[in-house]
Amino acid sequence: MKLLHKFLFLVVMMMGLSYEAQATHYRAGEITFENKGNYLYVARCTTYAKWSSPSDLADKDTLTIDWGDGSIATIYRVNGPDVGFPAAPGPNGIPDGELLGNDIKMNIYVQEHQYAGAPPPPNRFYIVSVMDYNRMAGISNIQNGNSVNVPFFIEDTIKFPNNDASIGLNSSPILLSLPIDYANLNDTFYHNPNAYDPNLGDSLDFQLIAPLQYHDQAVPSYRYPDVVCPDRTFTLNNRTGEIIWATPCSTGIYNIAILIRDFRNGVNLSTMIRDMQIIVNAEPNDPPQIAEVRDTCIRAGDVLIVPVRATDPQAGQTVTLTATGGPFQQVNSPATFTSTPGNPATGTFNWNTICEHILGQDYQVVFKAQDNYQFGVTNVPLVDLETWQIKVIPPPVEGLTATATPSSVVLNWQNPYSCASFADFRGFSVWRKVGCDSFVPNYCENDLSLRGYTKITTDNIFTYTYTDITTLVGQQYSYRIMAHFSKVTPNGLFFYSPIASVPSDEICVAMPISVPVMLNV
Repeated sequence: MKLLHKFLFLVVMMMGLSYEAQATHYRAGEITFENKGNYLYVARCTTYAKWSSPSDLADKDTLTIDWGDGSIATIYRVNGPDVGFPAAPGPNGIPDGELLGNDIKMNIYVQEHQYAGAPPPPNRFYIVSVMDYNRMAGISNIQNGNSVNVPFFIEDTIKFPNNDASIGLNSSPILLSLPIDYANLNDTFYHNPNAYDPNLGDSLDFQLIAPLQYHDQAVPSYRYPDVVCPDRTFTLNNRTGEIIWATPCSTGIYNIAILIRDFRNGVNLSTMIRDMQIIVNAEPNDPPQIAEVRDTCIRAGDVLIVPVRATDPQAGQTVTLTATGGPFQQVNSPATFTSTPGNPATGTFNWNTICEHILGQDYQVVFKAQDNYQFGVTNVPLVDLETWQIKVIPPPVEGLTATATPSSVVLNWQNPYSCASFADFRGFSVWRKVGCDSFVPNYCENDLSLRGYTKITTDNIFTYTYTDITTLVGQQYSYRIMAHFSKVTPNGLFFYSPIASVPSDEICVAMPISVPVMLNV
């Protein structure tokens, strides 16, 4: 009898382990963080999971987070209703997450942490990570599809190259696109995480890496998509984050990871890893197409209105156009996008720019066209993306006048300058060229050195007048003024993300001849 009990116990244990293994569920996810100051950080771990049974049994209200300073903590789910789920039936005071459809569940876990201070040299960084068991089964490029027992691991690195007063506070980028997307066999696949950095003026770098199962340990037997399809290309634009897979050669579920590095004036402040999933189907469907939208710039104070159009080769399909990106995240005067579904689908981007939008880096907008293809009761949409860059530059200085004396030229211009009250304003520079030069700057032109002008102010000035005492009698000079902007760190010593305005109109001055001069022999 004892032997029978032991045998039954072992059978139950084995069944439990097998059932638990089948219930693993992770598809994708990332950690973002917000710096609240004084070394207080708030982490936000977002995971995407398979929900159909038995994967729903692996769902959790809490995860464990490693803050990288020796602290391990519980991080709680904060999204969705609180009605209970198979692993914990009934309300328990913790939200259950949100079902997104197509067997995808989104869980958001949030927790704050107070660091004692910056870590000492030489490792001036903290690695914030979450590891949990396990990934979903059947990921084609992880361990030849035997991914069900492979841990899911994501991390961020918070770096401290200097103290906060010198470099300024830094929070992670926010990824505006979901990390699960659909591709179709032999159709070009486009995706963009659409990263928006709330620290305006920082720049981002994107790299393709293998998904992780632990820190510095890739998942076993990982194959990149271009290894799975060796005669096809899989590229990641390191500046925009746009992914192009031309083209998937085999159906299945594929995971990739994107390393995003955050820079401020060349200094790396943090890294984050997004683990994402691409589901490749073979459906009698073709993706919609967005008409090209060319990168552009706009002078602050002007209105940018751009029409967008998308069509689908299947006449019976309905296309929906959406837009996300930095211009929509602005607190003051954000951009808007209105669209009408159809085939074609049409939309209009509208942004009433103001001085606060001036920035050395480009703003990024991702237009997404999605069809409504459905296989049975499952939505299997195909999409096209258009990644669009916008530069917002300062407006020109206006009202430049000049008065010549025998030994100098006195310049004056309109007071106040239209964007002088913006906190990023860094004064004016004065430029000069020998001879008259009445060229009209291009709408976005902001580099006078290419036109033969020389900057004659060593430092930028904040007055609305300047006297040039380096003139020569009888000479003609062209003058133009430019306004300058940049971000600055809290201590006022570290400037970054500089940008200059469109130059003012030219004023041409002929220096008077005050003494007899031989003009002809």
